[in-house]
Amino acid sequence: MSGKKGRATPRPDKVEYVSKLKERIESANAIVFVDWIGLDAEQINKVRSELKKKGVKPKVVKNTLFKIALKEAGKEEISKLVVGPTMVMFADDPIDVLKSVVDLGKEYEHLVLRGVYFEGKVYEKKEAEALAKLPSKQELQAMFLGVLQAPMRNLLHLLNAPSRLVNVLTRRKEQLEG
Repeated sequence: MSGKKGRATPRPDKVEYVSKLKERIESANAIVFVDWIGLDAEQINKVRSELKKKGVKPKVVKNTLFKIALKEAGKEEISKLVVGPTMVMFADDPIDVLKSVVDLGKEYEHLVLRGVYFEGKVYEKKEAEALAKLPSKQELQAMFLGVLQAPMRNLLHLLNAPSRLVNVLTRRKEQLEG
């Protein structure tokens, strides 16, 4: 027994597990939480495979140890999303992951988005589903480039306009002379 009342010394493997989780929690831009109970092994493998294509590795965590890691990382407010069997995904672009989970949830009814921790805030199911409807970082970058290119395209059209006018006037002159 350790110095704590009635508690055994934690096993080294559990201490290491919590330490790794803490590192992931601290370094993650976002953490997505999913309910998955009711999926069979084949469905779980398909879900993992689809998410892996998006660069996300779903992980089923032990709630007690995950909550310890959250506490050690100073993010206890996330604990309210850690209820029942929990699958988590650490993500750089949470919107893309949320979209994937919501889409996969349409195919697999037992895969349910529980919430997301993003930019220091916990978003529960309805808010997370609303976030999933936003454009992803990649989509926003494409929109931004389109906005930047529009003035250049317009300028190019303006610069080409005089030559088109000259061509029209030349043709008209040839029609009148011919």
